[in-house]
Amino acid sequence: MDRSGYRGWRVRGIDEEEPAKKVALPGDATPERSGPRRRCVACRASVSTGDLLRIAWPVGAAGPAVGRTLSGRGAWIHPEPTCVGALCPGDLSRAFRRKVTRSQMADLLIGLAAIVGADSVELPDRRPAEDG
Repeated sequence: MDRSGYRGWRVRGIDEEEPAKKVALPGDATPERSGPRRRCVACRASVSTGDLLRIAWPVGAAGPAVGRTLSGRGAWIHPEPTCVGALCPGDLSRAFRRKVTRSQMADLLIGLAAIVGADSVELPDRRPAEDG
């Protein structure tokens, strides 16, 4: 192979090639927000993290707490009374990979109700109905 004309980096002049043009998205859709997307543990909708609250269980804490910068495994939830009301201990147990008791869940719901602005949020009972 003859490399007598090889000069290393190839320098192109300004007139040689036009810069690449940006391609439009299908349907001229513009993304609402860029960045990470997370799934709400209550309604299972996947949205941007800016639209969700993060619940985490920091190491050494007695139970879960609300905060974006808390360490530990986290769960995300919409700051709406419908999602907060639909949250159950099993949802958080799955996200945290540890058992969440009903008393810990009740404490968390009190804090979430204050943030969301709901008057009260009841702990849902998703246990199977007993015949009797």
